[in-house]
Order: sequence, then C-alpha cells, then structure tokens
Amino acid sequence: MEALDRLATPRSILVERAVRAGSRRELAELAGEVHDEASAVYDAMQGYIGSLQTDILGMCGRAAHDRAVTMAADRAIRPVVRSLSHSPVTERVEQLLRMLRASGSRFTVHEDADTVTVRASSWGPARQCAPAAPSRESSLDENFNYPSYGRFGRDGYALLAEGSPVTGGYTDLPCALALEVMLLVVLPLEEWGEPWAVPTFPPDWSGPTVLTVYKTVADVPESVYERAQVARPAQVSRVPVDGPVLAGDADLVPVRRAVLLRRAAESGDLSLARLAARTMDADLTAYEGVLTVFVTSLLTFIARVLGESAVVPALARPVQLGMAATIERWAGMSPRERLALLATFWRAHGSTFWIDEFDDHFLLHGRPLGACHRLWWPRYDPRIRRISDSRIRYPTFGAYAGPAGLHLLRERRAITCGQRDYPIYSARCHLAHEIMPIRQGGHPLWVERHPIADPKAETVHLVMKDDARWPNWVVDRLSERALNG
Repeated sequence: MEALDRLATPRSILVERAVRAGSRRELAELAGEVHDEASAVYDAMQGYIGSLQTDILGMCGRAAHDRAVTMAADRAIRPVVRSLSHSPVTERVEQLLRMLRASGSRFTVHEDADTVTVRASSWGPARQCAPAAPSRESSLDENFNYPSYGRFGRDGYALLAEGSPVTGGYTDLPCALALEVMLLVVLPLEEWGEPWAVPTFPPDWSGPTVLTVYKTVADVPESVYERAQVARPAQVSRVPVDGPVLAGDADLVPVRRAVLLRRAAESGDLSLARLAARTMDADLTAYEGVLTVFVTSLLTFIARVLGESAVVPALARPVQLGMAATIERWAGMSPRERLALLATFWRAHGSTFWIDEFDDHFLLHGRPLGACHRLWWPRYDPRIRRISDSRIRYPTFGAYAGPAGLHLLRERRAITCGQRDYPIYSARCHLAHEIMPIRQGGHPLWVERHPIADPKAETVHLVMKDDARWPNWVVDRLSERALNG
C-alpha cells in the first residue's frame, strides 16, 4: 500500500520529505521521475492544437479558423490574462518563466534597466515547427533539449500566411503559435493595454526565439500596436516597477526542476531541492489548463460547425501521434511498470487520486482524476492547495457549465459509451485509451468510468494486470464500440 500511495503522491511532497530526511538517494530517484512528469503532457497537447487548427482551416477556411481560435482564446487564455491584470511586472515575469519551463524550453534570461529578455535556443511552442530532431542527451543532462518535430509545412500542419487579429499581425505563422501570440500579445493588449511579452521569431524556426518584457508601458515600441492593429492607450494603470524584476539567483530561473534535484543529490545542497519543491506544482499546471481548455474549445467548434460526426475523424491524427509511443511500449511492460507510467500521466494532469490493488487488476480513483475530470468539475479556488499530508488539489474549470460552456455530445456514439450529453474531451479519452488500442492490439490500455451525472463523484480507471484476462463484458462492449465508432 505504501508503494501505491507513493505513486499517487505529488512529487513536490516527496521532495519535501526527502529534504527533511536528508536523503540524497531519494532526491536522485525523484529527479528522473520529475523529468518524466514534466514531459508527459505538453508535446501531445501541442500536437492536438496544430492538427485541429489545420483541419478547421482545410474544412472551413481562414475566416472560420480565426473565429475558432478567437473562441478558444476567450475560454482558455483570457482568464489567465485577466488574473494578471493588476499584477506587477515581477509576477507577470514569474508566470512567464513558469510557462517556459513547463513547455520544455531551453533559455536564458537577462534583465537591464528597461527590459527583461528571454532568449530561447529551443522554445517549447516552436518545437513542433523546428526541424525534426530527437533528444540526444540524458534527460538529466544540463544540455538536454526536448525533441523537435518539424510538423509544419507542405505535408504537415498549416501555416497562417496572412497576418490577422489572431496572429497579432505576424505573417507566415505556424497555426499552433496563434495561441502563443494571443497569450503574449493580443489579449494582454486588450486587457492591459500593453503586451505581456513581445516575441521575435527566427526566420526558419531553427534559430532562437526572443521574448521581450518591457518594464514600463512607455518603452513598448509603437510597432507592436501597429502590427496588432490596436490603438495605444493614453494611460495604463499598473503597479510601477520598483527595483529588479528577477529576484534571488537569476541563474537558477531557467534550470529545469529535475536538474535542480539532480544537483541537490550530487552536491548535498538541499536549498536547491527546496527551491524545486516550492515551484514544481506551479510549473506543472502553468500550461496544462490553458492547453486542455484550448483543445476542447477547438473540438467544440468542430462539433457545432461541422457536426458531431466530424469529431472522431478530427481526433484520429492527434490521438495517433499522442498515443503511438505509449501503445508501443505497453505490450512489453510489466503490470507495475504500466501502473507507474499511468500514475505519471495523471500526476502530470494535476490529479488528486489514490490506487487500490486487487488480485488481477488495479483501480485508480480520484476527485478529480485527469484533465477531463478537472474540466467538468465546478470551477473554484484557482490556487493550488495542500489538502492533506500527501495530496494536493489543483484548480478546476467548470468548463461545460453556463451559456459559454464547452460542448456536450448529444448523439450516442462509440466515444460517448452510448450516452448522451457526454463531455467532448472525455470522449477523446475513450478513443485514445480504449478504442484505438483495441483496433491496434485487441484490448484497451485501461478503461475509464466518468461520472458525468455527478461532476464531484470519483472518476475510476480499471487497469488489468494481464491483458488476456480482460472481462468478457469489457472486451465485447469496447470491441463493439471500436468497430462501430
């Protein structure tokens, strides 16, 4: 039981325990786990965004695409920007740096009298469009680069050739980067009267991306407003900068939290581990919620404009890209290895969950468990909260509620488990974790029960120890759904 509880416990809590015990061995082990957790979600979600936007462009045209991106940005990005409306530049820069770490960016940061400048030799959002290159270094190497994919261009995801409001006036922009321009420039101009950070993109996406934060509104170039076709406000109310923006040891800001733990384990400097523990949970959720709501908003647009029958074809490519490696690994993994991988996924999605073991299966259950559950759980305190000595509660979104709620699939389909009014992102989960694996290997990876009638009830995941022992009712039901889906 202790081992199972450890799998479900946030790594920040385990780091705190290791620091109190002075266990350098435990910190070394946690460093690798923290890296795995940090890399478990972001790239797959970016792939969804590029694929779905490309499909919308191809099926509906540029005007409809821009309408879809605007709708998605209003739901996913505007709440984040509004939450920082009255924040000093210091807090805005701190959040920007969290997002850079969360996106698998490799960067340096420099402050002078007028600006804070980030120079990213590998900027997370641009790794989808940078020339394809695998990770060559060890995951805990100081020089580790996350992979890039080369997915934009003639045979890949679409480029937005013409500037428009959703590109902030930038031209030849990979479509998935419209999210970043809306986040850094367009919506901050609307909400604050100034940009969050002004990006300068490399011409061929193989060079560095530069993000410039201006300490005073007066220093923002007029060209930023002109390119975005937004009037420069006569007056902007914001907390003035008093002293340096980068506090403490600025050299540690770009360092991945996993590397901080490795350094702490090797040197015995536990202050590095304490820094990692303080910032890990905020890093973990810095992008995850934005990306999940953005993806679900694009799916909502597809369902409402093209019809619910278009949802599965639109999901086919990104689900295959996102799940291919997991499906390939799954067959050769032991039951404990599978459980550890699954626990990594759900920790990375900001879950609060527990694990029970039985003779032939495991049950993962939580409130909320997975990004899908956090989407439909009622929106409440946006802060990350410690709720016990071993669990954390992360923000939830209530994204399907209210007049602007995300789409509930009305038609009974394979991906809705034959139910009506099914949350559209939850349907994606059934396709990715159950239906597609059945098509490819004859059995699901795991089976999910989503309590859509009671958003605050537990989500439950069933994981069999032996694929040959999936209950007949599960295999028959899922096979029928897979074949008819």
